[in-house]
Amino acid sequence: MHPSRRQDGASGSAGEETAQGDVDGDGNRRPLEGNFRAESPAVHALLPLPEKSLDLTLLAGGEVFSPKPLGKRDLLFGGGRIVAVLDVDEGLSLRKACRFVRYIENGLSVVPGLVDIHVHATGGGGEAGPSSMIQPSSSQKLMAAGTTTIVGVLGTDGIARSPEALVAKCRGLEAEGMTAFFYTGSYAVPPRTVTESVEKDIMMIDRCIGVGEVALSDPRGSYPTVQQMAELGSAVYRAGLLSGKKAIVHCHMGGEEAGLIPVFEALKGKLLPARVFLPTHMSRTPGLVAQARELVKMGGHVDLTGGKGTAEVIDGWLKEARSGSGGIDVSKVSISSDCYGSLPKLDPETGEVIGYDYARPTSLLKTLSRLMDGEAGGGLEDAI
Repeated sequence: MHPSRRQDGASGSAGEETAQGDVDGDGNRRPLEGNFRAESPAVHALLPLPEKSLDLTLLAGGEVFSPKPLGKRDLLFGGGRIVAVLDVDEGLSLRKACRFVRYIENGLSVVPGLVDIHVHATGGGGEAGPSSMIQPSSSQKLMAAGTTTIVGVLGTDGIARSPEALVAKCRGLEAEGMTAFFYTGSYAVPPRTVTESVEKDIMMIDRCIGVGEVALSDPRGSYPTVQQMAELGSAVYRAGLLSGKKAIVHCHMGGEEAGLIPVFEALKGKLLPARVFLPTHMSRTPGLVAQARELVKMGGHVDLTGGKGTAEVIDGWLKEARSGSGGIDVSKVSISSDCYGSLPKLDPETGEVIGYDYARPTSLLKTLSRLMDGEAGGGLEDAI
């Protein structure tokens, strides 16, 4: 079992076992003698837990963030879940009173499993032809990168990659221990859906939390009109009210100069909450960074794609906040990986694909590390 089971998972640091328990003549396992110690300096390695659901593991002495710092705590795992968060004295008493199958001494940091709200679960790509379709996501690779919860998206291709396939893939990821939500639709408007209705998908499919990623300011999208965006936002808002979800229109932002103008125009003069539209890739251009500030001031949220540029943007926002010079409310800012999505390089004159790659699940951890080392000096708490 893994600590990244469902939303109860935790990412932490653990080394290899340095002692093994043995079995007596009756087939019972004797308690382990000695400790397991975390030798690796890496903060983000996932802790391997026992395969048998009745096994218990005590991860002792780590700095726990939940995501607020709790100080040194001992974590008790059982059946692939966190059973209890104990202070050090309670953990010591428990170790003396009980015979544990596994005990791990950990002096590093333990954080909740990461939530990645933009994952091409069925694989993205295809812009360079059928042979360029990206491989589907892997629960093993996602969890190895510290991610325990995802929101699946389709992307450019809503034909060979279908919403039905995305639903099935998310169910598969959940069967393998993750938590997986999804957005119905793809780049184009009107969206292709499972039930032939965005509202029905959101209301009748538990794991559907909105529509997206709808492409704006990108030639690979369908250039939806302001009226279409307003109608789509209204339908999602209405479905969210009726289903009890904070449903959203998840917008892919391309590099064209208009940026978020279709969203701003769709919201103008209406009572539709700005938070209904959640744009991503908002660190792609300086213009989008400026528009991110505007949307957040209106009560909206923005998502940035993990990477060096994103870390620099958020670090700058954190410095502004600490200096008292205003800045953006970073509690309304998220970071996602865009993993398994294509990274095509397009010729600016012809629009032809001249280079190709895809995003990896590890970009969230790398961005987290960059934020911890940033000039704002917020440390792990602010980075989480």
